Parts: sequence; structure tokens; C-alpha cells
Amino acid sequence: MSYINILNIAKEFINFLRNADILTISQRGVSTQTDTFNSTGGAEDFTLTKFKIKNVRSVTNNSVLLKFGIDYTLTYDSAYNILKVSVSKSLTETTSTVIVYDYGNTDKIFYDFERHDLTISSFPRIHFSINSFKSEIGGFGNVNKSSWNFQINMYSTSQISSLQYMDTIRQYIITNQTLLYYNSYIKPTNIIDLGIVSEDTSGNKIYLYALEAESKLNYEIN
Repeated sequence: MSYINILNIAKEFINFLRNADILTISQRGVSTQTDTFNSTGGAEDFTLTKFKIKNVRSVTNNSVLLKFGIDYTLTYDSAYNILKVSVSKSLTETTSTVIVYDYGNTDKIFYDFERHDLTISSFPRIHFSINSFKSEIGGFGNVNKSSWNFQINMYSTSQISSLQYMDTIRQYIITNQTLLYYNSYIKPTNIIDLGIVSEDTSGNKIYLYALEAESKLNYEIN
């Protein structure tokens, strides 16, 4: 690919985590919707019928699964809700394009900063952040070989559940480590028990496990 946009990495990875069902749609406070469109032929934009769309689970045309980044891209609003799906692959006229996605007023999987306005009902919660981004010469001409380190924080109301969620996240990443578009290869490197990070006046505690991972061998060719 050409230039790698760091925000695009984050958007794709949040979509990836939301699709994993590590937290159920009930826990996340979202619903799942299926939209079916009749293709008019060629490349097409599909505006989805619901609002505040958090993640796109799948896009199929004529029962063939399309690939994010290669066959289609996503357009977001200023609040990072998905507005439409743009298919770059040439579609056959009158075939059906089926898009499955989650939507809702809230979510519990975010690329955001630590917040102090949350209550006990806001957990479990997953936070994702990119901690470093490094590029080096990747070949002749204007070629960069880029890598980045990122962290997934798993907040939950018990130490056991936080660890169980984190183990599920790690297994999901290992199973799907080469399937993302902006991350050519993902490797979990470390899990850290950060213990109790918050306790309210009623004695409710929030426990935190952090998973560190890295993505290497990402080439920018310009």
C-alpha cells in the first residue's frame, strides 16, 4: 500500500475487536442489522439504513464475501460512526449486496482516552491505543518498512473475568493475525496484571489487564 494512516489502523482494529464478540451485543448496548441492496453494476456506495453504526461485520455480493481494504472501504462521521460502505470491486448488475453491522447509542470498545465519568455499569470495557510507530528504509526508492506497538486494556469488575476476557482477546488475535488490511502481521508480546485501578465508595472494584502487541512488516511504497 502507499501511505499508512495511523487513524485508519485504529479504526480497522476497533472494528476487528467489536466483530470478535468478546463482549456480547447486549453488553455493548448495540443491535445487529442486515441491509440488502440491489447492485446497479460497477463500483457502488451503499448508505446504511440505521444510524450510529459502530462496526461492519461482513459485506457480501452474490453470496461472495468481500474483503475490507481490497474490495470495500468505510466512511465515518466526526464521531467515528460508520456512514456508508464503498465497494470498489465491480459488481454485477441486479446481484444482491448484503451488509451486516452493529449500531447503537453507545459501545464499550473504544479507541479513546481514560475517562473519569464512568460508573460500575460501564464495565466490562475494552480500550485500544497505538503506543509507538516506527519506520525504516524498506527497499530501493521511496519504500518504508513500518511497525507499531499497541496496547489493549481490559477493564472488568473482577480479576478472574478480566483475565478470561484478556485470554479470549489474545487467542482471537493469534487466530486472525494475518487477516487485517492495515496490519500485515500481529503478534501478542506481553500480558500485564495492573490490579485494581478503581474502587468506589460502595466497594465496587475495577480490575485491569493489559495486552501488548506489535505489528511488523508493513510496507509503504510510494
